[in-house]
Amino acid sequence: MNFFNRLFHSPRTTFGKKRLSLPERLEPRLALAAESVGSAFLVNDFFVGNQSTENSAQAVAVSGTNQIVVFEGKGSVDDHGVFAEILSASGTTSVASFQVNTTTDGEQHSAAVAVDAGGNFVVAWAGRGVGDKAGIFFQRYSATGAALGSETLVNTTTGGEQIAPSIAMAGDGSFAIAWSGVGTGDASGVFLRRYSAAGVAAGNEVRLNTATAHEQIAPDIAFDATGNMIAAWASRNQDGSDWGIYGQRLDATGIAQGTEFAINSTTAGSQNSPAVAVDPTGGFLVAWQSFA
Repeated sequence: MNFFNRLFHSPRTTFGKKRLSLPERLEPRLALAAESVGSAFLVNDFFVGNQSTENSAQAVAVSGTNQIVVFEGKGSVDDHGVFAEILSASGTTSVASFQVNTTTDGEQHSAAVAVDAGGNFVVAWAGRGVGDKAGIFFQRYSATGAALGSETLVNTTTGGEQIAPSIAMAGDGSFAIAWSGVGTGDASGVFLRRYSAAGVAAGNEVRLNTATAHEQIAPDIAFDATGNMIAAWASRNQDGSDWGIYGQRLDATGIAQGTEFAINSTTAGSQNSPAVAVDPTGGFLVAWQSFA
């Protein structure tokens, strides 16, 4: 198994005007050296059964005020739920681990978290909840861990299964959640729904993928400094050889800019599990794993 990445820049034109048909590939970047601060410590406070971040698209979120870790597993009153712990900016525990999901029937899993500059955060997950037996949900919190509003269903299509949520937050505190599964126009696609900072939906779910043959899975999303977004996902049999990585740009209102585009240049074998990040100028980096 190998890991790859591509670095892109955003064309110097505004959304809605003529742009390059595909992002331009730039030079490789080198990682800076990093040193650990303090020792490793246990996050979960309940020690029976398993607690894991294995299925989390974003298990950690960091602001200048706090740091949040989310995980799934067994808790004191839930056999398989979603939990969070809040750390201070220096890494000490501010709020011990607590249960996020209100619905405890069935399983809740695949937790993902995003935080704004003030430390307020949103946790998304997949599983059983009010309105869907296998859907995507979120819960908002203040920087101190006080719940804001209630557990909320994200997907508007409630037939079939929706899984693998990814979450991103814009500079103004608005956020978006992407997932894969059954939705409008595709029985196995990737979808997105956007929300205001107050948790009010900005329209219904939208499909990210244009190609609907075969499966599209594992979306990841990121905002730039002005609220534009990049989404990446894995698509099966679209590049001619099992799984490949594709992307789509969206403007600050959620409107797709151009069409979906292929990201991986090596198409032999399988490329999957994309992760995306955006720099302040709108350039973006996509990494994935390849079985070639």
